[in-house]
Amino acid sequence: KFHNNKSSWSGPIAIGGVGGSGTRVVAEILIQLGFYLGKDHNSACDNLWFTLLFKRPRWFLKNSVRKESQIFKGLTLFEKAMTADVKFRYEELSFIIGAVVEMMFNGHDYLGAGRGLWPIKRGITMFRSKISDHANYIGWGWKEPNTHIYIEYLNKYFQNFKYIHLIRHGIDMAYSNNQSQLFNWGTMFGIAAHDVT
Repeated sequence: KFHNNKSSWSGPIAIGGVGGSGTRVVAEILIQLGFYLGKDHNSACDNLWFTLLFKRPRWFLKNSVRKESQIFKGLTLFEKAMTADVKFRYEELSFIIGAVVEMMFNGHDYLGAGRGLWPIKRGITMFRSKISDHANYIGWGWKEPNTHIYIEYLNKYFQNFKYIHLIRHGIDMAYSNNQSQLFNWGTMFGIAAHDVT
């Protein structure tokens, strides 16, 4: 259900996978092809609005009863910020502020990265989002490795959703220092971080 009136845009297309698996290269290819992947990125090309709204394991796990409605609320405002110059409604502003406050104290990973001013900056760029150059792009999407956690919900929400999942050789990942997703999301799959350290 693509809500925006820019329906001539192709998308969304999302890129996910385990961090360090090559998602940045695919994001750069899509940008070169003419896809709009947002305006607020880190050096790895992660869409930091998606990070702010959805890379919140505690929020994800505690909303088990109303999870789908909460995720759809987040996706609605994420879509607005990415595709249109639209003012957010009160409940959407409340959702963003809730994400900002939670991240100010908890961060967006098990090490606490993203605490302090980081989420405030993301919130400000989201509030100021204006897309005035749709004609310069053939479509839209985002890259954020943790996207795969939300595949079920993304597929229900977006009518023309496409997803690219990057997989790196398991041995490379097992010996990699990048174990963030294991520590962030492992409890969802019954894996405690101490079981693998």
